[in-house]
Amino acid sequence: TLSGKSSSGKNPGELDISIMKSSDEAWTVVEALNISSFTKGQRDNWNEHLLRLLDNYNPIGYPFLFLVSYLKCSKDKMNDIILNYSEHLSKYSPPNYALQKFSNRDSGSSFIWSAECIYDRAGFPTTVYHICVRLGG
Repeated sequence: TLSGKSSSGKNPGELDISIMKSSDEAWTVVEALNISSFTKGQRDNWNEHLLRLLDNYNPIGYPFLFLVSYLKCSKDKMNDIILNYSEHLSKYSPPNYALQKFSNRDSGSSFIWSAECIYDRAGFPTTVYHICVRLGG
């Protein structure tokens, strides 16, 4: 879908999924990315996706959003990625958004993990559900 604005602000945003309540009423948005590790480069890419989700793709201020990270890795490597990802999430605030609350929602599965973060921008809280899905590797 084309929703919000691109990173440059010059074009419509290329949002991955917009979930609708009805044919004319949006409910929330989903942004997705692929990662295979949580190195600085991939962490920076993830940070960019989070900021786009909160800012560029959320011009009307949805109260909750979803960021899905598809992990291309082995089960053993997933644990390391999740530990680093979780540590980063628990401390990271994107520009103009203050992290208010972090909750790890570990499912106990070797294929999926999630966390809930509440970010505040000028008094308006937005909850982002971070979901990691291991695709294998």
